[in-house]
Amino acid sequence: MPPRKKTTWLLVGDGSSAQLYSVHAVPMRVTKVPSGAIKASRKAIRGPEHRAETRHIAHNTSGRAVQQRHENVFVEQVAATLDAAAVAGNFDQVIVVLPPKALAHFRKIIGAEASKRIKQEIRSEWTHLSMPDIEKRLAARLP
Repeated sequence: MPPRKKTTWLLVGDGSSAQLYSVHAVPMRVTKVPSGAIKASRKAIRGPEHRAETRHIAHNTSGRAVQQRHENVFVEQVAATLDAAAVAGNFDQVIVVLPPKALAHFRKIIGAEASKRIKQEIRSEWTHLSMPDIEKRLAARLP
């Protein structure tokens, strides 16, 4: 029986949306993973502590702190999704593309199983790009 090909995923996200892609190396192309779209949900952002936290932050800092907290909650949701997929064995390796602040928070909270499977991290914002543009940028970054 021939060895199984490694499954590589690409995570492209920012502070409010993320998409998982399956990477096919030859020829370089990406396809969306079924149910791989992750959107920030009001439920995830607005927990019972939200009102008290927002009121506290509003008195002490600008609205940027509130927005950063919402982005962190979303990144935690993305990390949890990736952790679950890693434990289920859905991919062998993953390339993570997140803006610098989101990537820094992601590194702190990602689970051990998913962390072992990270092939490459790219600090950038690709969520606004089309799939052909993502493929071009990814091809330029891969060894």
